[in-house]
Amino acid sequence: MEPMILGETLTIPAATQYSGFWMPSGGSDGVAAFEVFFVSGTSLVVGVESKSSEAADPAPLTAVVGFYFGAITSPGIFNFELVDAKDLVRYALSNTGMSPVTVHIKFARPSWAPN
Repeated sequence: MEPMILGETLTIPAATQYSGFWMPSGGSDGVAAFEVFFVSGTSLVVGVESKSSEAADPAPLTAVVGFYFGAITSPGIFNFELVDAKDLVRYALSNTGMSPVTVHIKFARPSWAPN
């Protein structure tokens, strides 16, 4: 059996956002985490968006309930707090720079604080 690295490999064009699928939140506050195996570039931002199940999809990054503040320049495990999430959440990756960023990333399901 060969070892495998699970996750997604993405090349994100300059000034572009990619969003994941909507998943149910388990509360209003919690912690999100992700692991980066490879990254080229320094302009990657990872956040979590939230919305009510009755609302239409929001415009990119309008309902952010948390995001990673630091520069993601090397492999590692990163986490950040989520505050005031509604009943649906999703991860969003943004390239805020002027050149493409390639990343191999794996997202963890958020961990929710009891209400």
